[in-house]
Amino acid sequence: MDSRVLLLAFSPDGSRFAIGFEDSTVHVVYSHNGTVALGPLEGHTKEVNFVAFSLDGLLLVSGSDNGTILVQDAQTGSCRYDVIKRHESTVTSVSFSRNGKYILSGSRDQTMRMWDSGNGSLMPNSIKHHPHKVLCTAFSPDDKHIACGLLSNECPIVVYDASTTPCHWPSIQ
Repeated sequence: MDSRVLLLAFSPDGSRFAIGFEDSTVHVVYSHNGTVALGPLEGHTKEVNFVAFSLDGLLLVSGSDNGTILVQDAQTGSCRYDVIKRHESTVTSVSFSRNGKYILSGSRDQTMRMWDSGNGSLMPNSIKHHPHKVLCTAFSPDDKHIACGLLSNECPIVVYDASTTPCHWPSIQ
């Protein structure tokens, strides 16, 4: 672990945390003693900007500067499926739905996208184009809504109905 740390995320039970590095790798470390549980996890070709565990702690998703998203088994490090490469720019945010079925990603390419966490496929009608870079994304606790924060002073937050994906209410200003 000789590279610069860019971010970290605790597992839901707090026993481990994932670290994203500038050298394009991810390590999973035990939080009680700092020893490496997994890693380096490879697959990205540029720095890792975001990592998140699924709520059950079994999966780890990471997003990179080159627009790729990886989903890996958080116990073994094996890739769940081939690399998802659908963003045209840096992935700025990745998160799992509470039920673990979906992954939400945001990017500097001005899109927010929702993926099936089981097979990595893009959900129909889930690409949301925005006039500004997407900085962060989130699912509501009941998974009924998705939200994104934009690099904008005029309309910084947009919320959608997760099942139908039209805008749920006007942007917060």
